[in-house]
Amino acid sequence: MRQGIALLLALLLLTGCAPAEPSESALHNFSGLLHQCSQLALHGSEMWIAGADGLRVCDAGTRAPLREVALPDGLQTPQGMFWQDGQLLIRDGADGKVWRFDPSTGAAEPIPETLGCSWFFVAGNALYHSGGMLHGSNEVWRLQNGIHTLVLDRAPQNTASLCPTESALYFTDVATQRLCVYDFAAETVTELTQEAVAQPVVCGGEVYYRSGGTVYRLSDGQAVLQEVRYLFRGGDALYYDCGGLLYRWDGQSSALLSSEPVASVETAAGWLRCQTRDGRELWISKRKK
Repeated sequence: MRQGIALLLALLLLTGCAPAEPSESALHNFSGLLHQCSQLALHGSEMWIAGADGLRVCDAGTRAPLREVALPDGLQTPQGMFWQDGQLLIRDGADGKVWRFDPSTGAAEPIPETLGCSWFFVAGNALYHSGGMLHGSNEVWRLQNGIHTLVLDRAPQNTASLCPTESALYFTDVATQRLCVYDFAAETVTELTQEAVAQPVVCGGEVYYRSGGTVYRLSDGQAVLQEVRYLFRGGDALYYDCGGLLYRWDGQSSALLSSEPVASVETAAGWLRCQTRDGRELWISKRKK
């Protein structure tokens, strides 16, 4: 075993073979660059990093620091970021308000309708957010072309049970726990399963969900993974916890990513941000080598 805090990362097709020790390049040590990081957002070849003391910009490929950008006056705790029409949308964890920020001019303004939201995401030219203290925690609201509209009144409080795509929002109904989809264009909700499910995830155009410890593919109802505790959003692949270890599944086969147990995982702009059970923070690239 290596000394220090080095994490052994390996890509292992699950064929029963022992995991090989990875090269040094497999470990991404950001050192102080991501200290107190709350969110990442990709913008072209740049990775924007939100921290308590400002915004840092680095090269998405090499992770070399490029510049620093001051936070807008009045924005206290950045938590969550999306790009939309050249502006950076940043949620303030202090009051749940989302800000529009133009880094090129420094112009910034809060969006009053989002006051108290606990999460938000962007799909096209629309901003979707939780109801928060204004409208109730089980509501999803859409802000589009200046119009603020209630689109769901039965969404789960847990954002792990909400999965947005460009065209739809997949979610588990708060009352029935069944998988449902809200179509943005048709503005309709359709129930997709008869059983209680959890953690919908979209991967490669397919929707997957967990029922008990089994992961199913929505299109054909086929069980694809067993003994899974958690699913994590990955975009190009499924990332899941099995026996406390982190795996990646590309739709055909699985690969071991962490040889140490992880306590939590979140996705951030092409990276998996992991907390190990002994309290360390580790980052794993989702991009194929």
